[in-house]
Amino acid sequence: YRLFKFFLKHNHYLSHLKKLTMIPVECVIRNYAAGSLVRRLGVSEGQQLTPPTFELFLKNDALHDPMVNESLAVSFGWATAEQLAEMKRLTYKANEVLSALFDAAGMLLVDFKLEFGLFNGQIVLGDEFSPDGCRLWDKATRKKLDKDRFRQGLGGEAFRRLPQPDGGVALAGRVAAGAPIEALDRTGLWGRLLP
Repeated sequence: YRLFKFFLKHNHYLSHLKKLTMIPVECVIRNYAAGSLVRRLGVSEGQQLTPPTFELFLKNDALHDPMVNESLAVSFGWATAEQLAEMKRLTYKANEVLSALFDAAGMLLVDFKLEFGLFNGQIVLGDEFSPDGCRLWDKATRKKLDKDRFRQGLGGEAFRRLPQPDGGVALAGRVAAGAPIEALDRTGLWGRLLP
């Protein structure tokens, strides 16, 4: 066990995972109008939302992840009111931290989604934050640096070749014209996520 903990602490390629009981509701924060919000309400894309909005969506691919409210989530037993309140608090806190990080790197955090689960009765983040689950725009030009590049035909798919410590090369995920990589490069996260 001590050896395992040593490797976790000193090896960038190992992760300590916990099995969670996932809550089938995802939390979405919107700082600017985009995506389904624009389609649902007919508002202009890019309108700043002050304060940011918080939405819940049922995780159900067959139903296309429908929007739900807290009352439905509690009534159907997907989560308790207390769990939803903690999920909301943590999502707003993540928004505060991430918005400042991306702002300092010259980007707008338009929106993002997070999923949560239970570990020993506590709400914990059970999802990653990546360009596939958020929208990022260049602050000066409003150029899209995220999944919308695929959805709106703004650039082709590519794979980024990453040098590895052993001299080899790894392919790192799909990116659209390098945009998600560019977004993470600007924040300094890319080097910390994939050394």
